[in-house]
Amino acid sequence: MLELNDILAPAPDRLACIEGIVRVVAVSDDSTTAALIRLDNQPIRAPFNRLLQTIDPDIESNGIVRLETFRTNLAASKEALSKSNLAKYERALSIMENVIGNSSLIFDASYRGREFARIAKQYNVHVRTVRRHFYDYLWGGMTDLALAGPQKTSESPHRQQKPGSKKRGRKSKLFEESGQLPLPIVRQNLEKGIRLYYLSGKHTELESYVLTLQKYYSKGKQITRQPGSRIVVEDILLPPKLCPTFRQFRYIASLLKKTEGDRKLKPRMSHPSRKKSTIRGKARDGVLGPGYRYEIDATIIQIRIVSRLDPTKLTKEATLYSIIDVWSGAIVGYALSLQPASWFMAAKALRNCFTPKTDVFKRLDLPYSQEVWKSKHLPSRLAADRGELVSDKAGIIPELGIKLEIMPPMRPDRKGSVEGKFENIKHGDNFYMKPGKHNKNVPRRGDDGKKSAALTLEDLEAIIVEIIIDLNNDPAPVEHLPAEAINAGISAITYGGLFEWGLNHRAGFTRKLDSKVVKSELMLKDMASVTPQGLYFKKHHYLSSDLLSSGLIERASINGNFKIEVRYDDLISFKIHYLDPTRQDWLEAFNSNPDVQRLNASFWEIEEHREKAERLAFKAKTNNIVNKSEKAKRINQRNRNAIDRSKAAKLPSSRSQSKQAIRLNTDIEIAAERSRQLMEEQKSVAAAIASISADYIDGGEMSERNEQTSSTSHSKTAGQRALELWKNGNADLDK
Repeated sequence: MLELNDILAPAPDRLACIEGIVRVVAVSDDSTTAALIRLDNQPIRAPFNRLLQTIDPDIESNGIVRLETFRTNLAASKEALSKSNLAKYERALSIMENVIGNSSLIFDASYRGREFARIAKQYNVHVRTVRRHFYDYLWGGMTDLALAGPQKTSESPHRQQKPGSKKRGRKSKLFEESGQLPLPIVRQNLEKGIRLYYLSGKHTELESYVLTLQKYYSKGKQITRQPGSRIVVEDILLPPKLCPTFRQFRYIASLLKKTEGDRKLKPRMSHPSRKKSTIRGKARDGVLGPGYRYEIDATIIQIRIVSRLDPTKLTKEATLYSIIDVWSGAIVGYALSLQPASWFMAAKALRNCFTPKTDVFKRLDLPYSQEVWKSKHLPSRLAADRGELVSDKAGIIPELGIKLEIMPPMRPDRKGSVEGKFENIKHGDNFYMKPGKHNKNVPRRGDDGKKSAALTLEDLEAIIVEIIIDLNNDPAPVEHLPAEAINAGISAITYGGLFEWGLNHRAGFTRKLDSKVVKSELMLKDMASVTPQGLYFKKHHYLSSDLLSSGLIERASINGNFKIEVRYDDLISFKIHYLDPTRQDWLEAFNSNPDVQRLNASFWEIEEHREKAERLAFKAKTNNIVNKSEKAKRINQRNRNAIDRSKAAKLPSSRSQSKQAIRLNTDIEIAAERSRQLMEEQKSVAAAIASISADYIDGGEMSERNEQTSSTSHSKTAGQRALELWKNGNADLDK
């Protein structure tokens, strides 16, 4: 049974009494005839009549099927209309509101013509305007909103400009003599050039436009140019009036990108852009509680840092490993180092997950306790890349009882939780200063952070820890919060609070390990030499009370140096762990250099410091060698003069070499040296006494004493005169 607004179409490969898609807009009073209007043809034509029996889709022999919908792109409500379309709707409704419900206008063409003429005269519009409004009303399903016409959307079909029409669009302000050709004339050549140069990805948009003009709008054989001369565009192209404009080129390119798809390659892009995959779920789907799955990944922090021991020395960017608990979204562990991404870095991040964060706070001098970051657990599952965790060294992960889930390559979306946290850590903070920060891809002559670098690795790590704490204190998405956690209050709705709440209410997925296993497998491995001075590791000595009492040093003193296993952290140079063979446990040993303990430097920093000191020592040694070589000329010449004097003083007979003569000569030399020293002392004492006498003795006393001194000075020796002067100068002090 047919109803108004039914949409009909001929069945495939069947003959029918209608063509295209039609809408039933009216049925005669005797129910024998139906009025139809064509939907898929523009412009809209007048409704036509067909016998109701011949178009009934329920009769199979008619070859007609009923369609559910036909896309008209009409507005859903008046509120959805733009300002201009709303004005158009109200104007058309005021003209047609008295006739849109009259079915006689549909079946009686002569009556329709007379009525349209009356309405056009009444509202002072053209009769075709009234006819167009009425047809739009029928075409849109006999609803008022059809008077506003179809609304343009991104999926609306494009209506091409008809051949023979004039050029559209505003005149170019950049070029006075811009192209005057309408789009239908140049459309075919533009489409060819766009497909050849632009959509292929070989050239930019402007390059493609110029090459298209060169190919289809050049002067051809009329070009005359001297060999080797520079090409001018005006010399090889037709006049601008006979060429398409750049705006026309861009317009056709935008249309082709919609219909044929955007280009996969772009100039200077070595690899095609990756297609966006459809979202099939979320990382949290199927995760039952905290520790059920952790995600781990590494990134480079785009912040230039300086050496702690020498701030004038720049270093490369640090590598950050981050571990995320998928269920809560909290960051549960990290590792920062100048080393590239490796298994040792991943193991260090896992060890950070397991150990209490108070060690980190103490080392970085941060005012926090364990309550701020309650993460000291390992997961049941660990999701990672096909990189450092696919190796023989990473075989310890399954042995620890952790199920390793390796994600496919080039699929960061498989670890969306940790990738999103990286974005927040690197770019989500707007409060803390980060000197030395720069873009990942530094443009030419752009700021690469080298001039503003000021942070050491320890400073950078402290900032990252602060940002991690801030991120853990952010509220988790509402859809991730269980009802019980919401009832627990504000402390349980943050990422870190949700992780802590889940440890008590969604327990059973985290795991703990013996500290001996953690140190043995999740710290950097190496060998150290046991020497009589202690453990010798990376050119430093380490000692501890346990090491002194273990007997290892005595063994090295008797039998010589030998190797022993050690574990260490590359950021902590003042402490290492060694395997005690008696206790079969990892014990601590501390750097014997107090400066290293005071600075709390990393191994790479003290190594750099040592290299700098060695370079300076080498330079000082070479300078000293040069100075000695220069001084040798003067010293050796003086020694030669002494040899000549000795030869001249020799008697004709041979020099006496008896012990008695040597002792006599020695005594004479000592007496002469003592006499010389005594004379020098007397002179210095006399000068000092004279200076003191001038300060403490008035003029009369001084003159009297000078007379007494002068009267007796000729009869006394120099020593007696000096002693007398000293006594006179200190007489007042003795009183």
